[in-house]
Amino acid sequence: MRHILYQLVAVIALVSLACSATEDAATPSTQEDAGQNAADDVEDVDEDVPPPSPEAIDVSPSNITFSGVEIGQSESQTITIRNIGESPLHIFDASIVHFDHDGEAQLIAGEGWPDEMVVDPLTFYDFEVVYEPTVAGSVRGELRIFSSDTDQPESTVRIETVSAYAELEAPRRISFGTVEPGESDTQRVEIYNRGLLPMQLYDVYVSGDSVNPDDFEVEVIGASELPAIVQRNHFLYLDVTFSPGDESTRRAEIVVENSDPEHSDHIISVSGNRPEPCLQAGGDIDFGQLADGAEATESLALQNCSATADLQISDIEITDDADGIFELVDPDTTEVTVGPGLSHQLQLRATLDTNQEVVGRLVFSTNDPDASQVVRQLRVGPAP
Repeated sequence: MRHILYQLVAVIALVSLACSATEDAATPSTQEDAGQNAADDVEDVDEDVPPPSPEAIDVSPSNITFSGVEIGQSESQTITIRNIGESPLHIFDASIVHFDHDGEAQLIAGEGWPDEMVVDPLTFYDFEVVYEPTVAGSVRGELRIFSSDTDQPESTVRIETVSAYAELEAPRRISFGTVEPGESDTQRVEIYNRGLLPMQLYDVYVSGDSVNPDDFEVEVIGASELPAIVQRNHFLYLDVTFSPGDESTRRAEIVVENSDPEHSDHIISVSGNRPEPCLQAGGDIDFGQLADGAEATESLALQNCSATADLQISDIEITDDADGIFELVDPDTTEVTVGPGLSHQLQLRATLDTNQEVVGRLVFSTNDPDASQVVRQLRVGPAP
């Protein structure tokens, strides 16, 4: 009996030992690192695991162009927002601003428009911009995105369109300044087709309803007869001649009849023999086609066609150029005084870093009563 009791006690002891070993294996104990490098180990962990980098926005492409979309049709293009940082990127607002045709929303929000959303770190989000033309002429605008990226709180995408129709570009006024009676002065005017279709130039003449139609003449250069055809991105020229009958102010209107649906009767106002300051400026500036990273310089001639008064040119700036493609060669040139009968060459530079056509605007003010604010379009395209 005593032998059996001893065996039972031994079994109980073995069972108790096994349970204790099982508990030790299930709950491993931790020990403080008390070695000589313990403090260094803690510091190394802090240095090797830096805090997450802030959110950082990247929007692509930087500009988009819609080409050949007719009235009644629509076309969309994709914009991508990337968060290349390591913290959530908050998009607060996205909107489109039109530079042309105020009040007519032709560039509109498309599928997936990013109103008040979050882009997770190292991810991207796609959405659409839609072009639905309501007029035949080209449209320029800008997409603006506001985000929590403190280094770049506003991101922009330039938007341009090329008309599916013929589109005439020509000045709306010419000023001859002072010309002595019995003498003549001639100015050359560019007629440019920016649209996709060939433009028909039907007729050009001095309106008989003008105040002084007999003091002005117009001749088409580059076409032997009318009607003439102006292909896309091509020019014809008009030579306008002023022959005043006396020293008083003379005015007239030149009518350019063409196939542009928006400007079928383009009017150019002409005047001369005014004592006030008088601006005669070159037209829009085309820098041509450039390779990626290349630059080109062009000049805009600003002539004072008054024989008596100084011409003041001020507030010279480049606008609607989100990518900084265009710049003044001398950025400090914001004001210029041009003496009577003199001229000034305004130097501009284009540096292309995209594979798409880019258009901007040069804007300045003058003390010419008929040209208080002047706008010239700037254009550059990629080399083929």
